[in-house]
Amino acid sequence: MRYDPPLQGWDGYASLGADALQDVILADPRFPAAVNLGVVRDKSRCGSDDPKSRHCKTGYGSAAGDVGFPRSHPEGTILANLLVANATELGIQGVNWDGRRWGFGEDRWRPITSGDLHDTHVHWELNDSAAQHLTQAQARAALEEDDLPYTPQQLTTFATAGALTALTTEAGHQEIREALNEALLNPDS
Repeated sequence: MRYDPPLQGWDGYASLGADALQDVILADPRFPAAVNLGVVRDKSRCGSDDPKSRHCKTGYGSAAGDVGFPRSHPEGTILANLLVANATELGIQGVNWDGRRWGFGEDRWRPITSGDLHDTHVHWELNDSAAQHLTQAQARAALEEDDLPYTPQQLTTFATAGALTALTTEAGHQEIREALNEALLNPDS
């Protein structure tokens, strides 16, 4: 995983990618409780005595966003996990939510041990490339809800479990036999 650290200072504007991702998240109907807490941090919070932040300076504009939710809200958990699941496509290099952080140089979730626990907002950060190039169309495509949210491996497991369960009944056994016979008679169906 690529990690691009923040720079000391303040850009004062949002990067193309950060604006695009924040807009797509806030327009997503799966997150009606989401509140825009912004992309660009106030300059007074980006001084030399504050920790560096991708809300402040990357050289391409702010590359971080905050999406507010009521404390520990389930939609925040869904969003945080969705961002992590699509981190490669989106250029996400870090996510903080509900006392945990993912990324920031480590490809795993771990506890936040000091400072803001991020239990009222999901914080996300883009790497430099995504900050410069991510578009709304790309963000929407990456975050688009699948009609069937299961991997092929999960579907195989479900089908196998379902078939084994069906075999425990005469009706299920007959249904499987009929499906197999149909497949043999019509291999293109």
